[in-house]
Amino acid sequence: MDLHGVLLKMMDNVVGPRLRSLYRVIVPEKNMLPSEAFLKESQAGILEHETTKSHTGDPTVMSQLTRWMEACKSHPRCSSNTVTRHLPTRLIDLSPPTGIDMFRVWSTTEDSHVPYCTLSHCSGDGKGILKLEKSTFESLYAGRRKAALPLTFRQAMTVCLELGIRHIWIDSLCIIQDDTSNWESESQRMSDIYANAQCNIAATANAHAHLRLFRERSLNVIRPMQVDISAKPHGSLDLPAGRYSLFDLQLWSSNVKD
Repeated sequence: MDLHGVLLKMMDNVVGPRLRSLYRVIVPEKNMLPSEAFLKESQAGILEHETTKSHTGDPTVMSQLTRWMEACKSHPRCSSNTVTRHLPTRLIDLSPPTGIDMFRVWSTTEDSHVPYCTLSHCSGDGKGILKLEKSTFESLYAGRRKAALPLTFRQAMTVCLELGIRHIWIDSLCIIQDDTSNWESESQRMSDIYANAQCNIAATANAHAHLRLFRERSLNVIRPMQVDISAKPHGSLDLPAGRYSLFDLQLWSSNVKD
């Protein structure tokens, strides 16, 4: 068995033969994949797989997410969007004067320049979900307890605050649900609402909003597989001796549902 076969056999033992076809051998050498810049970021802690926890709500995961966001702000395209100048008609304030366990809906103005997150989620049948309607308009603007919201919403708000962002946009709380004209006007702005957000929180695994956003995950799937090669390379794969990482290039696209 040549070196390439040895690597694939080792992958079979860790992730199984069905998943190993999704992986690519990443060689930590100059002029080879990934780029030198990517490797430097990895070594600097941007991809800190050693400290990754199995539960996505763990404080260390939140800290890593915050570091990723800070690194993102140094990118030219991202840094230009630090303060959003094109806000949605309404946003949810997660730190109103009434207390940290409260939230309120408020109407933005042309002079409002605040960063915000968005939430992509499936509401299911919508039963038992507090919505912005004509009957709830006044109370939501005055402020309600976060405990009145479904679990997905509350945990998305936690992520938002962990990132140091005070506002979030959730469609059912920022569009008047029983007002056809408001729906029509806001739906035309949907692409701008998501494009101008600092971060979109995607609850893609949830069939409805009452399910948790944070969950347990398999570290064997998300961690790059480390392989030390000391034998002299031979066969069709010309790899020098050293440590290699195997990255799943399709992990995101294969786990996000339409």
